Amino acid sequence: MKILLLTHYYEPEIGAPQRRWSAFVKHWTSAGHEVRVVCPPPHYPDRQTAAQWRGQYSFFKPAPGALGEIVVRTPYLAHGFSGALRLVDQLVVAAGSVAWTLGSAASGWRPDVVVATVPGLPSLLAGSLVSNVIRRPLVAEFRDAWPDVVTGDMSTQVARQSLPRHLLKAAVFRSVTALQKQAATCITTTEGFAAILKERGIKHVEVISNGAETASFMELEHTDRGDGILRVQYLGTVGRSQGLSVLLDALEELYQRGYREQVKLRIVGSGADLPVLQAEAARRSLDVDFQPPVPRANLQETYRWADVEIVSLKDTKPFRHTVPSKIFELLSTQRRIIGLVAGEAAMILQRSGVSTVVPPQNAQALADALEQLIGNSTELAVGTTGRFLLYNDYNYGTLSRRYLAKLERVVDRSRERRGRHV
Repeated sequence: MKILLLTHYYEPEIGAPQRRWSAFVKHWTSAGHEVRVVCPPPHYPDRQTAAQWRGQYSFFKPAPGALGEIVVRTPYLAHGFSGALRLVDQLVVAAGSVAWTLGSAASGWRPDVVVATVPGLPSLLAGSLVSNVIRRPLVAEFRDAWPDVVTGDMSTQVARQSLPRHLLKAAVFRSVTALQKQAATCITTTEGFAAILKERGIKHVEVISNGAETASFMELEHTDRGDGILRVQYLGTVGRSQGLSVLLDALEELYQRGYREQVKLRIVGSGADLPVLQAEAARRSLDVDFQPPVPRANLQETYRWADVEIVSLKDTKPFRHTVPSKIFELLSTQRRIIGLVAGEAAMILQRSGVSTVVPPQNAQALADALEQLIGNSTELAVGTTGRFLLYNDYNYGTLSRRYLAKLERVVDRSRERRGRHV
């Protein structure tokens, strides 16, 4: 097959979407398929990242990728953590994706299937437009519960929000749902959200969960350092969706219980909420070690520092149908995981046998869970059950083959329809 992937996030950036697509593309090209990826140069999450790679890419010039694919880089806008500028950036990239794809089709290269992945949301619009013009099926992938993550529960009474805001959300909801219905297949990462899409009248919905690359599984047995200090780490996006202020609240609660010297908190990553958390920690005299994102080569040492790893999402209805991809990587580390999550994410952690689940954004419950672990090395030595679950159910080798089989079915259906119209 000829597979066209439209994505806003791609290697050599680091992050969950980038790791997912790197794994899938590697498996697909190894199986003999031609993959072309249209994406911007690396520039997420900040201008410093963009500056690091500036001058190494030419716009609209196909170049061999590191995974056997062909990569086409589009213009972009360096945006920092501004939500408005990020949307403009995504629109710029989407426009560039459409321009290159239509030009390529006019020159004779057409894919068998177009895959557009969200976020960013404009990638879906680009994929839909391209699909309609070149008459090739669209597979729309939603890593989170879109459009719900931006519109919320549309049953909310108008009285609880301004009318213009409600109308804008309603327009986004209708538009995204319409695009989902136009796609040949929608792919989600959770069974719960797949069921919701089907209830909305979307016929072809498939589930390809998040996961991890088998080759990256780490063996980091817990070592009792004997100093009575509990080392707690959050590693990942420090954004609004994660609700990480709960970590500061729980840490302050532990201080009040007399554990100031027995617990250390480290937050590794970047995102829109990072400056807010740093300022709040300083204001409250909380000893929090903020570290920048680490390259993949340094992840093992970063995980080795921790006794406990945190996964957190805000307590909203869409996030009950969201499973953070970080969960799967953490399952390989043989570290106690505390999940401030609900829904499917909570069920996966409970199945793993290496996790404690507490209600999202509940600082009291988090402090209670951490207090039980202070000085309790037997609870920190979690064993390998999480690794077995990851290897059996969520490794990217298996997931990529399942994804490929779904793409093949979409292409077969499309060819049959085109054949009937010849």
